[in-house]
Amino acid sequence: MEPFRLNVGLVLGREMALLVDTGPSLEDGRALVSRSLELAPLPLGALNTHAHFDHCLGNGALDPGHIWAHRRCAEHQRWDGEEDRREACVLVRAIDAALERRIAASPVVVPDCTLEDEAVLDLGGRLVTLTHPGRGHTDHDVVAWVHDSRVLFAGDLVEEGAPPSFEDSFPLEWPGALGELLTRDPLRIVPGHGADVDAAFVRRQMEELGRLADLCRSGLRQGRGSWELLREAPFPAEAARVAIRRAYSQMREQEGGTWMEG
Repeated sequence: MEPFRLNVGLVLGREMALLVDTGPSLEDGRALVSRSLELAPLPLGALNTHAHFDHCLGNGALDPGHIWAHRRCAEHQRWDGEEDRREACVLVRAIDAALERRIAASPVVVPDCTLEDEAVLDLGGRLVTLTHPGRGHTDHDVVAWVHDSRVLFAGDLVEEGAPPSFEDSFPLEWPGALGELLTRDPLRIVPGHGADVDAAFVRRQMEELGRLADLCRSGLRQGRGSWELLREAPFPAEAARVAIRRAYSQMREQEGGTWMEG
């Protein structure tokens, strides 16, 4: 879906179907639901991979009792969803005026079905495991693993065609979350944005994130300012600047060996 090269997924079973993300607006969500029912007239549920507007503002096209998300994703939408929606309008105003209008007209609908670590859905002859592999792009990322086809819908934990987005990230933990994904030995990985990738692509991104994490750890130990690390970071300066600041902030908030949440 444009203008963000956003991916949504549809997983079909014999008895039910599951949308992976609902799009950036109510209108887009309704179009996705309509298209899904054309392909397979089955009871339809959805997963929000995380709470960023482009992945969940289409929720109003479905009953919230049929929408899954991590508990913290639902809490974020409940408490911050309206502010996120207003910020999204500002973000897209210069890019796509029609999308801004669609976002402005979209209610924030909070998922009723929540998980902490994992939930297994039986769609009828097809199992889909929803898993929180750890903090990475956000503190509440959830992926969908389709067992029989070995397809993994990774949300924005995996980025293709652009550097990872670090604004709400946990850079030191992100490599571990990707490592958890790779333990399933997926054949095909659908990122949140861009073209489908394979395990080798995810492994390379995990290694880049690992180098960034090591750089931040050593930089803080050596008393180096975050700006001093930019030239050594494996990502473009704009993305790296955000990532390094996030990592430094989280390490400084460390208490008793555990990062403060949020």
